[in-house]
Amino acid sequence: MLSSLTKLASYTILLLLSQSAAGTLIFDTGNNVPGEALMQDLSVFSAISKTSADPLPSLQNPDQAKRALHNLEKEFRETGELRNIIDLAPRIIELLPYESSIRYMQVIALIAKGDVDSAQQIMSEQKKKNASDTIYALMAQAAMARSAGNLSEASAAASKAVSADARHPYPYNLLGQIEVAQQHYARALANFQAAVRYAPKFAAGWSNLGATQFLQGDLYTAETSFSTAIKLSPDYCAPLIGRATISESRGYIESAIADLEACIKSQPEQLLANKRLVALYLQTARLDEAEKIAQSLAMQDKSFSRTVLADIYLRRNQPGKARSQLQSISSPDAQVYYLLSFCDTLEGKEKEAVKHIRQAEKLLPDSATLKITSLIFTFYTGSVVDQERLIKLGKDAAIGKLATFVAGNVQAATGDMKQAYELWRKAEGVMPGFTLAGVPFSQVSKSLTAEEQRFLAIGILYSLKNLYPASLSEFNRVLTANPDSFLANYFSATVHAQTGNKVEVVKHLKRSLRQAPGFFPANYMLAEVYLQKRDIDSAIKYYQAATDSKADGGVLIKLGLLYEQKNNKKGAATTYRKFIEYYPDNFIGYNQLAWMYTRDGEQLDEALKLAKKADELQPGNASVNDTLGWIYFQKNEYSIARKYLALANKVSGGNNADILFHLASLEDALGNTETAKMLVTKALKKSANFESISQAKELLKKLQRK
Repeated sequence: MLSSLTKLASYTILLLLSQSAAGTLIFDTGNNVPGEALMQDLSVFSAISKTSADPLPSLQNPDQAKRALHNLEKEFRETGELRNIIDLAPRIIELLPYESSIRYMQVIALIAKGDVDSAQQIMSEQKKKNASDTIYALMAQAAMARSAGNLSEASAAASKAVSADARHPYPYNLLGQIEVAQQHYARALANFQAAVRYAPKFAAGWSNLGATQFLQGDLYTAETSFSTAIKLSPDYCAPLIGRATISESRGYIESAIADLEACIKSQPEQLLANKRLVALYLQTARLDEAEKIAQSLAMQDKSFSRTVLADIYLRRNQPGKARSQLQSISSPDAQVYYLLSFCDTLEGKEKEAVKHIRQAEKLLPDSATLKITSLIFTFYTGSVVDQERLIKLGKDAAIGKLATFVAGNVQAATGDMKQAYELWRKAEGVMPGFTLAGVPFSQVSKSLTAEEQRFLAIGILYSLKNLYPASLSEFNRVLTANPDSFLANYFSATVHAQTGNKVEVVKHLKRSLRQAPGFFPANYMLAEVYLQKRDIDSAIKYYQAATDSKADGGVLIKLGLLYEQKNNKKGAATTYRKFIEYYPDNFIGYNQLAWMYTRDGEQLDEALKLAKKADELQPGNASVNDTLGWIYFQKNEYSIARKYLALANKVSGGNNADILFHLASLEDALGNTETAKMLVTKALKKSANFESISQAKELLKKLQRK
């Protein structure tokens, strides 16, 4: 049932994110959206906000009906709008019984709504009347044939409709949909482009154009098309889902959530949007919000609802409630058996867990996720693990790092720490930021024990599955027996970081570093904690320790900036030169060191040499040109300074306050007081917090006195 706040739109291609569980590291309900096709039609009308608050006309006589029909045809041509056709067609037909165009328009609208039977009945009646092949009849024939899967017939009718009126947008929209179904994306794209060219306000046309661009991998243009559709109709679900999919693929999770929430606000029962939103809520640990949606979907998709709820209860360490949801699913799939296996392990039923995970494997034998989970559970029970399978899984793109790390656990459990060490070194990235950099073998063999390995393995699996309480429980089992385990302490810290317990993060990181002082990820993570606390000295200490173990570019730049903040120019210069040594083809190190010298008016010749190298590596960069311009300004070479500063300002779009201040200083030096005043005023309006703000304020005071 459509609410009074929505309008029908021409049916549109809907973007469906296909993400097969078999290929993902975390075999999660929220990500397991059925992948029938990337592009679909809406079976019901998309929710599009009314563009006008005017009530529908009350039709009392044929003249009023003719005017209403004229307005519907105009609206259909300009926007592809169908809702008013549904509302007004019965009365217009009653008053204009011999008018065929409204009947064919009604057929198009009914098919878009999903009421194909009613549309077929009208088409049959019109056929008996031997109605002529008008553009509306041809469009209705195309829509009807397409709904029946007769794509060749649909294409022929839509092409005739284009020939009948080459400037009507809707036949192009139909052709585009047909060609997408035939995977002729280039032709589909051309037709959707024609549709919006002839009808710039055609929201569904823009949405379909965006979906086709997405299929071709042109995400930037697709996002623009989706945004245009949303601007025309802010509550239109199809482009909102499309744009959310692009945002999610880029890691802009909050933007994706906002678009999906907007869709669901206007169309609460939009199943795909609800499923995608559940996945994102789970990803961002918004379990209460995910639970609310899952419960609301119980009538639409009972199996999905119960599986999501089970996943949520597992994350809350409530295996009993999770099991209850899963056992109520009449036809369990691999996902259900997978989650049941976690219920088992959390309740101490390790052998049952192995049985359930193997049932899941039978249903999805190619799932790398299920294979690694099965091996970890087998290892956890103390049984012999097939090391060759683990090594083979180590080549899998999705779960390779985890498989390699667990292979190391298996070797360590047999007492072969040397081989375990080599495998763990290859498992860099098994958890975000993990590496053994800075830890020699002697510290590994001294700190770790064979007995803790199975708990480490399952603890990491739990952590990757976002079962944080269960993960901490396993790591605590290690630490109870071996408080010096630098790995268990580090992994405990990463889990506490996910749950926001900074006190425990610091405690476990320091314990980890007592056994492995050079452990890069522990030093880096601790530095980040202190930086958030504004404890700059402690942050520098641990960033420095991290860079002593591994010359990570991002850490080096952070460390250099902090040294600058503490006015430790020697430390900053040493750090930037280390960056240059390890990243000689990256312009950032050269420019940053050049700017430090330039800002303080020191070593300008050396600064110029560094800045020119940065410009050679990254020509046209605003920051580099600003550095060069400021160097030449301080060397009193004003004409050259203007060249670089003007380019920097152009590249930055005139929006960088520091560059504007530098230009203002140059104009002041050249005696152009009014221009200087305009530029520095603009700089101060652009930002309330930029590096040169105090100098900019002083310059403005000086200029105002002139």
